[in-house]
Amino acid sequence: MPTLETYLNLPRTYAMSSRQAGKKSAHEEFLGQLDILAREAGKILDAVVENDSSALANQGRFLEGKFRTSSLDL
Repeated sequence: MPTLETYLNLPRTYAMSSRQAGKKSAHEEFLGQLDILAREAGKILDAVVENDSSALANQGRFLEGKFRTSSLDL
């Protein structure tokens, strides 16, 4: 993972404290990138769960239609 590897390559004291004029420290930048990754992973999980839920509901409707009894049945 480039984000983690790049961050770990920096000396710890530099990552935690060094700032370029008005910019975030490497540590702050790293945490921001982790937040972005976590947010996007959450969106992917939500989409997968929604898709699975829809597929399950569709299967239920199919089975209901396939095996529903009718007043015409003997």
